[in-house]
Amino acid sequence: MAFSLWGGSEESRDASWSSFENRVELILKERKTIHLDQLLKLMWGGYNLLTNYQGILEGLKHLAEEGKIIFNNKQLSLATITVFEDGEFVERAVWDIIHKEKEIEKKKEIIRRYNQANDFE
Repeated sequence: MAFSLWGGSEESRDASWSSFENRVELILKERKTIHLDQLLKLMWGGYNLLTNYQGILEGLKHLAEEGKIIFNNKQLSLATITVFEDGEFVERAVWDIIHKEKEIEKKKEIIRRYNQANDFE
């Protein structure tokens, strides 16, 4: 999801969104929780434009709606889910699960292409 507030072509908005999402994920993995004001200082980039502020807030709102972050009383943290893994229940970040699913889909596509290219029937 890319926001029109970030301007440019669809490709540049997608790249901006991906970069934004990755940066928020890295910050939250490092700090576990962070106050909105601190995150804005880290993400602001030195530009004093209202559109930057709006873009960050809209991006955070979207990440919360997707279930990737928890946004409560101006505190942000990674959304986690309990999964059964290796015989026990463990907490995993939603982002980690999404990354794992994307990796599996890439591998499935590689296998599909390989099978298609080397069809022995």
